[in-house]
Amino acid sequence: MDHSVFDSISTERSAYWFGFLLADGCVQGNKISLALGRADRSHIGKFVRDVDANHPVQDYGGRCVGVTLTSAPAVQALSKVGVVPRKSG
Repeated sequence: MDHSVFDSISTERSAYWFGFLLADGCVQGNKISLALGRADRSHIGKFVRDVDANHPVQDYGGRCVGVTLTSAPAVQALSKVGVVPRKSG
């Protein structure tokens, strides 16, 4: 993936996905995870393409699909703007 995509939240693309991850994403360790309902599979695919990753969208069983990407630099950049582990708590 583009490990610098969240270094600066200065483009429409990075701002959109920053907000999306803040609302529905998760970071833990060096991983960024995003899971949605099966009907939103194409949206997860758009996230993967927009961050220049080549990871497949996974079926998580039941009605969920998602992706987990490993990028210490991207997680560190996201943590500086509030996307942190257990952000809901």
